[in-house]
Amino acid sequence: MPKIIYNNVIDHRLLDGDVTVEDVMTITPPEIKFKTTEMDVAGMIGAIDIPDISGLEKMTMDINHNKGLNHEVLNTPGKHKFEFRIARQRLSTSNAELSAEGVKIRVTAMFVGEKRSEVERGNPMATTNTYSVLRFEEEVNGKQTTCIDVLAGIVKVNGKDYSNDYQHLLN
Repeated sequence: MPKIIYNNVIDHRLLDGDVTVEDVMTITPPEIKFKTTEMDVAGMIGAIDIPDISGLEKMTMDINHNKGLNHEVLNTPGKHKFEFRIARQRLSTSNAELSAEGVKIRVTAMFVGEKRSEVERGNPMATTNTYSVLRFEEEVNGKQTTCIDVLAGIVKVNGKDYSNDYQHLLN
C-alpha cells in the first residue's frame, strides 16, 4: 500500500513573466521524449529502440484559457517565461492526515499559435495557445526534479546531470 496518496490539484496560478493570467482552465506540459535509434542486430530476436539522452524530440505546450484577466500577454509573439504554481492535496495512509504539496513548473517557450473554440451560446469563448518549449523545469516542495534545457544541452533528472555524462568525455 502506498504511504502517500496524491489527490487533487486544489488550485493553480499561471504567471507569464511577472503578469498573473486569470481564468486558465488547463495547462498541458510538454512531453519529454528522447530520440531513439532502432537496433536490429544478428542474435537478437527482434528490433529495439535505444533512447539517446543527448537528443530530444521537439517539445510543445498548450495553455487553454477563457480569455480572463491579462490573457492578451499569452499570444504575444516571441519568448515567454512561464511559471505554473500548483497546490496539490495528498493523504497519508498511515494516519489519514491531509496535507498540501507545492509544485512549480517553469517553462521558457516561444509562441507558435492559437486555436479559438467554437462560438456557442451558453459556453465561454475558450482559446488554446501553443508554444515551442526551450526549457522545462519542475520543482516539488522546493526540490528540482527535472530540468531540460534544449539550447544549453542540459538534461537533469532527480539531481543527476545526464548531459554531463557525455560532455566530460570530450575534455
